[in-house]
Amino acid sequence: MLVQITDEKLEGQNRHFMKLIDLMRQHPNLPVVPMVDAEVVQDDICGFWSASFGEDPYISKICVNNETERLVFWDEKTDLSDTFEECGFDYDECGITDDMGDEESKWIMEKKISEFKWLLCIIAPIGIPEPFIPGNIPEYRKPTNSELFENLRKRVQKYREAAERTEKG
Repeated sequence: MLVQITDEKLEGQNRHFMKLIDLMRQHPNLPVVPMVDAEVVQDDICGFWSASFGEDPYISKICVNNETERLVFWDEKTDLSDTFEECGFDYDECGITDDMGDEESKWIMEKKISEFKWLLCIIAPIGIPEPFIPGNIPEYRKPTNSELFENLRKRVQKYREAAERTEKG
């Protein structure tokens, strides 16, 4: 049986997708970086996952902080202090104090942040699938403590059995 999709369910998806196309036309030299929400991939059992264009795409600078291995964003959507902290900078070490004015602290943060290498790109946010795909996300049930304990007990038993075979053999 096929499910009929209403126009209103597709409206958001299409709007986000068309905005992506517009940005790609306006900035043909910028790479498109899909940013997948962690909720899209719930486990590693399946090789493919359905998703949706979660929100409007936008232009951003991104880099990886090699110490934390975290992706860092620098754009209008992201608070400057969040970017500063994600880069791993310390306010005191950079000379930013509580009695300093906003403009001066902003200038120092931007100066430090600009020392990183950044990629200017189009971010395409990818979110959890729209609910119009039938049966695509099973209900998640958190395992009980007894189930977790039983799974742990079974794993320990397997390790013990493997160790015994290794000792014998």
